Amino acid sequence: MQAFFFVLALLLAAPVQAEGEASDAQQRLDEAVVSYTSGDLEGARNALSDLLNDPALVDPELRLRARIYLGEVLYVEGQRAAAWDAFRAAIREQPDYHLDPYEHPPDIVAFFETVKAATTTLKDRLPDPNPPATTPTTPFPILGVLPFGLYQVTHDQPVRGSLLAFGELATGVGSVALYVSLRNNNDAGTDRSAYKRLILQRDLQWACFAGFYGLWFTGVVDAQAHWRKNRTSEVGLLLDPATQTAGLTLHVDGW
Repeated sequence: MQAFFFVLALLLAAPVQAEGEASDAQQRLDEAVVSYTSGDLEGARNALSDLLNDPALVDPELRLRARIYLGEVLYVEGQRAAAWDAFRAAIREQPDYHLDPYEHPPDIVAFFETVKAATTTLKDRLPDPNPPATTPTTPFPILGVLPFGLYQVTHDQPVRGSLLAFGELATGVGSVALYVSLRNNNDAGTDRSAYKRLILQRDLQWACFAGFYGLWFTGVVDAQAHWRKNRTSEVGLLLDPATQTAGLTLHVDGW
């Protein structure tokens, strides 16, 4: 029974002790500020350093204010490098902290903002120690640059691939056949109608030639677009970071 009351007394005394330590830290900070404002820079600096090195100082707000005042005292003493380090440590503890212009002189506020801007810029320039994991990308397949719709046929697009293959085959064969016919035809100088017929065959041959390469180019562009879309819109479970729920995304392939 005596042990029970002893433990109970310790539990009840713990909050009182914590409040006493916080009150003592606040009093020490106030005394250091009074020393600073009265011109005792060395005394204020020593008091603030002792307070910051005290393991009992666990209140982050008090620690931040003590570090700010230490930087201010160092700045007034002319120790700009040490003041810079003190302000930078405070900024790292609370990056969005702003000095109260009614509590601190304008030159201190300006110096603090300079340190803050430099600290933020340096942080942005440093490489991320934990970069996000990147998913390795699969290279674009060689079938995508070949003619006759080979990519489309092998990637679940048989209709599109068949149309490209038929069109390229027809225009390619037509272009070669017309070209061979023109090379073997020597009647251009004997008859005006034969000459016109040769001109028409030449125009048709160029049209088939352009049609073949145009369809080939169209197939390559379509394959690249499908490949990029398929890399970002594959069927898969995605975790929504806002709701922490899983959702299913479906890529629908269309012409």
